[in-house]
Amino acid sequence: MTDELVSVIIPNYCHSGYLEQRLDSVLNQTYQNIEVIILDDASDDNGASQAIIERYRSHPKVSNIIYNAVNCGSPFLQWEKGLSLAQGNWIWIAESDDFCELNFLQTCLDFISRSDSVSFVYCRSCLIDAEGHLTGYAPAAPGGLYEGPAFISNFMTAGSSVWNASAVLFKRAKAIKCIDKILDFKAAGDYYFWCLLAETGDVGVIDEPLNYFRQHDGKVTPKRSIDGTEDHEVIQILHYLDSKHYLKGIARFRSMRHYFHRLFGWGYTSEALRKQLLREYSEIATMPVLFYRLDFFLYRFFRYLVRVFGS
Repeated sequence: MTDELVSVIIPNYCHSGYLEQRLDSVLNQTYQNIEVIILDDASDDNGASQAIIERYRSHPKVSNIIYNAVNCGSPFLQWEKGLSLAQGNWIWIAESDDFCELNFLQTCLDFISRSDSVSFVYCRSCLIDAEGHLTGYAPAAPGGLYEGPAFISNFMTAGSSVWNASAVLFKRAKAIKCIDKILDFKAAGDYYFWCLLAETGDVGVIDEPLNYFRQHDGKVTPKRSIDGTEDHEVIQILHYLDSKHYLKGIARFRSMRHYFHRLFGWGYTSEALRKQLLREYSEIATMPVLFYRLDFFLYRFFRYLVRVFGS
């Protein structure tokens, strides 16, 4: 088992309702060789977040508390700031609206001790609603240790199998070499980041639901999905994966099927935007758009049959 320092970065923006639970689930971990870095991105909540954060200022594990005077507009700029302050060899970005089991760190570090070349390890995530009720489980790769390129080809081409940063522990030295590539991203930077990290070593997947990923109306990601921001960033990532030969054979088919299904089923802000995105995805696809339209129709039709006759 490793006894290395873990730097826990907690970026917050207006999550006062969840912040105490988040901080307590970090500070009460069974693994205690940690430092906690709290970053508030100019929360506009009448001081509610600050009031909670200040209660933890004197905690011996809290090494930094920083309040931005102006919102930086990107979670990944906060990630970079946290990395620049971190002293640990391992980094955990514990999102302020999530929480976790108290053995999360210990379980991750025990897994890491199996290999000297692990870039990151992540666990399965429970999906919860705003009140903390379980609503399901986020998909993840099967548990095990994977070589990075194989992990990308098998689990990162049809969207990211790493749904939530709070579920991940990653190597600081490797992250520093990747972080600058995602600073212009607003929505899908984490997807790109995990791919870049996976190229630097092995990836571990823990088949235990130790992380609680909260879904609520205040999340930014859904808003950046319907206005096309996320798709435009994903297209950049897919071009990168294609240039590195990860989108070969069945991997390309799975990838394009996933994204065309989203294009046909998602509620975008306009049909003009949908058509623009169709053109951009088509530059990566090898099959015509008509093929994916038919495939999507059949997919929806069979789902309808299952609902009608399976009940």
